[in-house]
Amino acid sequence: MTLTTPRRWRRSWLLLVAPILLTTAIVGAPAQAATDPEILTEKQDLRTYYPNVKRARRGWYLEGFNYISGSPQRSVLWFDWEGRGWFKQFNWGPEDPNSRCHYDQMRWRSSRMEYHRTHNGCGEVTHETSFSPGIRLMPRRWRAGDDWSESRTTAVTHREDGVVVCRGTMDYTSEVLGWVEVDPATSTWAIHVRTTQSTLWTEGHSSTGCSAGYTTDWEENYYLMPDMPAEGTNKAYNGFKRSIGGNDNNNFNWDVWFDTWTRLPN
Repeated sequence: MTLTTPRRWRRSWLLLVAPILLTTAIVGAPAQAATDPEILTEKQDLRTYYPNVKRARRGWYLEGFNYISGSPQRSVLWFDWEGRGWFKQFNWGPEDPNSRCHYDQMRWRSSRMEYHRTHNGCGEVTHETSFSPGIRLMPRRWRAGDDWSESRTTAVTHREDGVVVCRGTMDYTSEVLGWVEVDPATSTWAIHVRTTQSTLWTEGHSSTGCSAGYTTDWEENYYLMPDMPAEGTNKAYNGFKRSIGGNDNNNFNWDVWFDTWTRLPN
């Protein structure tokens, strides 16, 4: 997929990119269990939710739907653990020949997770946006009642086919907002993490949307859940339940809900 509209130049992660339209639930998906109340008071290791290293290394990925348009579309998220805290996340269907053409590269350090770059090589032009230093997204460990937030500035560089076309400066705030009930019908709770970002472009121009003097505002919300069912089993594991976000003008680009951990195809 090539990003062409000005307000969506930067990244498309979690948007539907597999060419499949689904309107029914995943066949064989286990029922969602209620969240154990004791978990809500315990210290959590967020790396076990996102990306959940054990699930990622053992060949599992997340299946769900994007509901932003009102017509559910298949959405997936799968991970490649690279070691030393580095991992890539992909949002094309893992069975697709282009499954690795678009990815985000993240890193877990000892105390936090950072977002370092987005790569989109799915179209005629390869786009890549990098952040230096990486965006601090969330803490490694968190307990209900802990006050965690980071407000910082980072340099942003956008390249097309390896050539720098824009540079800018991003001011951002990342924060953990606490446990929220994402589905009252099943008493399902998740940890809500949010990042809001504002990038002022200071150099360059591109038809994809970055241009000197132009400001891009962005918001992403993450919901991390301890009870993601594993397809074909009676077990559940920590996982990424929901992501909603996009341009920070109440006109979000996606609202994805993941339903199951599913095994990657051979």
